[in-house]
Amino acid sequence: MARVALPQSKIRARRKRKRITIAAIIAACIVVFFAFCAWVSHAQFMRIDTITVLGAQTVLQNDVQAAVRKDLAGSYGLLFPKDNIFLYPKAEIVQDLTKEIPTIEQDQIKVVNFHTIAIVITERTKKALWCPSEDQSLLTNLQDCALLDQNGVVYASALSASSSIVYFGPLTGNKFPHTYLPADQFHSLSALVDALMARSQQATDTPVSVAIVGSDVHVQYQSGFTLIFLLSSAGADVYNHFLLALTSDVFQGKQLSDFQYLDLRFGDKLYYKLK
Repeated sequence: MARVALPQSKIRARRKRKRITIAAIIAACIVVFFAFCAWVSHAQFMRIDTITVLGAQTVLQNDVQAAVRKDLAGSYGLLFPKDNIFLYPKAEIVQDLTKEIPTIEQDQIKVVNFHTIAIVITERTKKALWCPSEDQSLLTNLQDCALLDQNGVVYASALSASSSIVYFGPLTGNKFPHTYLPADQFHSLSALVDALMARSQQATDTPVSVAIVGSDVHVQYQSGFTLIFLLSSAGADVYNHFLLALTSDVFQGKQLSDFQYLDLRFGDKLYYKLK
């Protein structure tokens, strides 16, 4: 049976042309809308031209402003400027500041007006020094040492800084900030070290360094005495165990300086060595 192709009806053709016309109008409206938005986004009254810095103590305000302006430079897709007060990359600035300036622990951004933002920073607090080697000569030569904050992060060169306690051990990361220990673990260890130092405040023999050797911790005193314990056990239990050890017969009539080391890694068993 033969088939005959019927011509497209006028109604169908009219509907197709109408759909094409509507699609073209919508596309044109979208292009015009984005062009208008791009034009408006360049208006000077919405461009950030002033950056204020709050909370800076040791960090230079110029360094903070330079880091922020770096993220504000350029545009999105060559259309929308990044320094527009409604479009600026807030999350990127917050993240990049702590990378560019490791002394900054955290920061936040506040909008002051259409052309001004305020960067509120919190600087890290130095807890101690970190040095790469247990060579005691480094206690007076700090060229390779760095500042260690209260959360176990090494964040800046020590230069001429001083500290009553120095930490040794490997780091995680190739540039500042480095992780010396996870925050929770460092809090336990530093609290224990603080307790040991507080106990020795009225004595001439006090802790001067803390070294992490594998899974062990070596706390060395001025006299050369070393307290050894497991890093995983650092805390109140180690401190109480240490105080109990000092009441044992072995320590009666003796000072810590009379011993080479006291080893607390083996539960209730004490291992020690006299000088």
